[in-house]
Amino acid sequence: MPIMVTIAAVRAANPCADGLARLLEVVGRGHAENEPIALYVPSPADVSYVLWVLCYVGGEAGSQLSQRFACDVAEHVLPIFEARYPGDNRPRMAIETARAWLDGTATDEERWTAWSEAIDATATADATRAAADVMGRSATAAADAAWAAAAAADVTGRSAAVEAAVEAAAWAADAAAADAADAAADAADAADAARVDERRWQMDRLNQMLKE
Repeated sequence: MPIMVTIAAVRAANPCADGLARLLEVVGRGHAENEPIALYVPSPADVSYVLWVLCYVGGEAGSQLSQRFACDVAEHVLPIFEARYPGDNRPRMAIETARAWLDGTATDEERWTAWSEAIDATATADATRAAADVMGRSATAAADAAWAAAAAADVTGRSAAVEAAVEAAAWAADAAAADAADAAADAADAADAARVDERRWQMDRLNQMLKE
């Protein structure tokens, strides 16, 4: 079922002035203050705004959707990490445990253990990259996306949940960009194109989830 919000509810959540101006464009300027509006993402740059609305205005259903989105964007770039570290399943376990926790089948302790191990996987990738002097930024960013997704599965604070979901999307875009740059002669152009593609995928995925 689509997440429905109103302009009045967005105003009541007290976003900053600049944020409110963009949120009114995203949610739908021209609607009546209390008219129910189905959320959607009009452009890749607006993903973070919609995540904010989900967490601050969308109630429990909105918060859970943003948390599941964080898991999806991290999983989308996980093959980048696993191709470089095929024996390291810590980022994948962090994502799977976050989903299980959201479904009520994992404990807080299990979730935080998986999150901590994903952080360790990021540190391992970073150390390996430095020691071998190789371009491993993509793997590190993919692991970062996984631990951010695990952190997003924290309903104790809306601000933290929004920040973690946005970070997961950002790290996923970084991973895609770095992976493309590693494999291309024209690294800068390849990275820019991959980042755009990843952000577009994130927009499409969130819009799909908003319709389910």
